[in-house]
Amino acid sequence: MLSVVPAVIGLTIWVGRKVRSHTKDAQSQLSRSTVLAEESFQGIQTVKAYSSEIFEKNRYNSSLISFLRIFIKRAQVRALLVSAIMAGLFSAIVVVLWYGMTLVQTGSLTLGELTAFVIYTVFAGGAANVVSDVYSQFQKAAGIGERITEMLQKEKEHLGDTTSWGGLKINGEVEFENVSFNYPTRHNIIVLNNISFKVRKGERVALVGPSGSGKTTITALLFRFFDTTKGRILIDGKNINSYPLAMFRKECAIVQQDVYLFGRTIYENIVYGKPNATREDVIAAAKQANAHEFVSRIPEQYDALVGERGIQLSGGQKQRIAIARAILRNPKILILDEATSALDSESEKQVQTALELLMENRTSIIISHRLSTIRTADNILVLDHGNMIEQGTHDELNKKQDGVYKNLSYLQTTSAT
Repeated sequence: MLSVVPAVIGLTIWVGRKVRSHTKDAQSQLSRSTVLAEESFQGIQTVKAYSSEIFEKNRYNSSLISFLRIFIKRAQVRALLVSAIMAGLFSAIVVVLWYGMTLVQTGSLTLGELTAFVIYTVFAGGAANVVSDVYSQFQKAAGIGERITEMLQKEKEHLGDTTSWGGLKINGEVEFENVSFNYPTRHNIIVLNNISFKVRKGERVALVGPSGSGKTTITALLFRFFDTTKGRILIDGKNINSYPLAMFRKECAIVQQDVYLFGRTIYENIVYGKPNATREDVIAAAKQANAHEFVSRIPEQYDALVGERGIQLSGGQKQRIAIARAILRNPKILILDEATSALDSESEKQVQTALELLMENRTSIIISHRLSTIRTADNILVLDHGNMIEQGTHDELNKKQDGVYKNLSYLQTTSAT
């Protein structure tokens, strides 16, 4: 019986490692399957528009089958362990009976002693089976734990000591000083290269350039979603890293092209910009954003649910809710990232009016492909492949012979006519 123990222990350890590995792989594959399903539901209109229902179904099924294969492999490994233990147990019992009967015949062992020994052997085998199962379950939990640990070990944002802020308010002056940036996972690709510019309090600066030129990266650095690779960003003359992150972000707001609304009420989505605001403050912000009129026509008004990602509202309505959220926040620094590019002419007019009000007396950084929306900017930065190639007002840039901005302006003017 004891001769079987080392083999069982060795097999248990080997199976445990396999179970741990398969469990980790299964969790990763299940996560991918969940993402595929979520994407399909969130983009259901696009899926239907391109008649891709079968494609998405097959893609999800394929991912799910991959998960099931890993799950089956894990089950097979565990079944191998159980089978091996049972085979070892019965082999041991056969050996015990054969040798025991020999001893009984010679009178060295009584039949009662042999029976008791066989029963003990069965109990020991059962205990070994339980121990191996517990060890296997432990390795399964360890596999899941590894996935969780990987996520927890990712570098956290240091929000800073909010109590040390002391109620200090920023004025909103922004300066990029020889800023370069590349993503941590792609060191060989320069996203921004030696960018320098200054935005005084209350000024409007526009960022223009083709997709991938670094416009959105500049705003991401300003919000400190990433840190600069070289150079520094100054706020009111002080390094941006000297401000507590959470408190600094409270002085900023962003309105994007792809507005994200939570699947809650209109009121909850607006008050998200300032959780301690009163209902009167929310309504006042909605009025300034040209949102109050359409909200009032909804039966539940501000208590109406907007659906997942605001699916119950039109693009223009979602934009105005986002603007109301930003107005309520009352930021010193405002980012407008293609805020009107996806709207029709009527919606754009209403949203643009609200944006003009929002930008009053605020430091504003505007990203737009429509040059007609940035003509009044105090400064326009033209970017290309992470480099600033032109800088000036609309009139100044239009005077540059063969200038990039002048060519863009000409193309948009001729296409509009």
